[in-house]
Amino acid sequence: MKNGAPIKAVAVEPAHHAGFHGDGFEQTKAAYRGLLVWRTTVMAGLLAMLIASFVFDLTTGVSGMSVGDLVHGILHPSDMAATDRVIIWNVRLPFSIMALLVGASLALAGAEMQTVLNNPLASLSRLASRPLRHSVPRRSSSSISLSSGFPTTG
Repeated sequence: MKNGAPIKAVAVEPAHHAGFHGDGFEQTKAAYRGLLVWRTTVMAGLLAMLIASFVFDLTTGVSGMSVGDLVHGILHPSDMAATDRVIIWNVRLPFSIMALLVGASLALAGAEMQTVLNNPLASLSRLASRPLRHSVPRRSSSSISLSSGFPTTG
């Protein structure tokens, strides 16, 4: 109580009820959901390509090992011949795993370098969806030519 007057309780509406209804909000929400579906689809496709290339890397070679032999050798190595076991576990699998780790490390380092150095090719004006491109200021042609190494004329 303040000065003898009781404190009034104020009802607070949740954010989804506080005046955010309308066509603009629903369109934005639908566009964001579409973007999430697109990103998920792209990531699933890239993951499928990564797995396919990993299996391809493991199965290609002079020994002519099939995918079935490879899976059997990974799941049941004691049932295989010693030469096939050595090919899978000591030659192909370590190199394939190393290739995945080196590729992931290089991708992470490249993304970090683009962020730290403010690479204009990694800016929102190049990577964002179409409505955001127009709201981000574009770099001038001289800054793009300077960052690309080409001489400028003025």
